[in-house]
Amino acid sequence: MLIPGLFLGASPTSFAVDSFRTRPGSSDLAPYPNHGLTQKALDVSQAEFSELVPRSYRVNYGKAVVGRGEKDFKKIVQMVRSGRAFSHNWCEFFVPRLADRSVPIVVAQSPFPFFWLLMSSKLLFVEEKRDRVSIGWGTANRHFLQGEEVVSVAWDKPGGGDVTLQITSFSKPRGFLAWVATPYVVFMQKKFVRDSLQKTSNICRPD
Repeated sequence: MLIPGLFLGASPTSFAVDSFRTRPGSSDLAPYPNHGLTQKALDVSQAEFSELVPRSYRVNYGKAVVGRGEKDFKKIVQMVRSGRAFSHNWCEFFVPRLADRSVPIVVAQSPFPFFWLLMSSKLLFVEEKRDRVSIGWGTANRHFLQGEEVVSVAWDKPGGGDVTLQITSFSKPRGFLAWVATPYVVFMQKKFVRDSLQKTSNICRPD
């Protein structure tokens, strides 16, 4: 495993993110099995997907109604595309143009004030339908974990117009430090899903 990036400051600068993207290994997928498996999570239940995941990997899942109608659907899709849906005061997502899969996604996480860990992931697929948009990525070699994640925004137009956001991942620690920090990692994965669902729901909430 190559070492993720470090940044000291209030928030990672665009220069620091761009510099990290060019480091060797930032664009190379980590050696985990079944690349692209998360795409199957879009059409099966959580239990069924868990059966497809290799036994040593842990599944993290969250789904909630975050809006209603076409306006909210388009709003959440734009938030997902830009990474704003997943950026919080302790975590920032830097998503490149989805048309350019050679540029890695960078996730910056702050376990302590003014201390950021930079980790990279590689875009795997983008699925765009009239009533569903999904984006999946896999961890790259400069990441503490190995595995995949997919986010999907769906608009149930014939069923009443609810807009749902689903986040599904499977992963396991990569390297000794990540293994030691497993309880913290699991806690933060759950927090990431919870905060992202809450943020998108708040954005669509009527004033």
